[in-house]
Amino acid sequence: MLEGIKNCKREYVEWLLKEATQEDVEYLELITEDALDLLVSKLVTPLQVKQYLKQAFEQAFEVGQKVVTVDVVEQVLVESLNNLEPQLMRQGYNLKTLSQLLQVKPGEVQSFLNGQLPKNQTQEFMDKILQAGIPLSS
Repeated sequence: MLEGIKNCKREYVEWLLKEATQEDVEYLELITEDALDLLVSKLVTPLQVKQYLKQAFEQAFEVGQKVVTVDVVEQVLVESLNNLEPQLMRQGYNLKTLSQLLQVKPGEVQSFLNGQLPKNQTQEFMDKILQAGIPLSS
């Protein structure tokens, strides 16, 4: 069975950053350890890692930060809720399949998609979606 980057996510992220930076630039000058740890803990697939890492750097640039912090990463992950329903539908996840994935009633899924759940429950659902390996874009 293919394990992907499951057991080496941190190494994969570090490799990506080293490949993307100039030789005289240490990647930890661009992103904090805590921000890296958060990305590694929340994301599953290489596609997710690349996508959210890119979005984190773009977000930091937009707000004038030279270093990607935990706050930036958290904001990028939460912003993925924008237009979440169409993204999931395009990938074949309707209310029924999402309720099975999240192990909740379809009404709760609809509330989640409409942004009507408490922040902690919304984050819990997002974590489950990311852990399932479903790539989302902002």
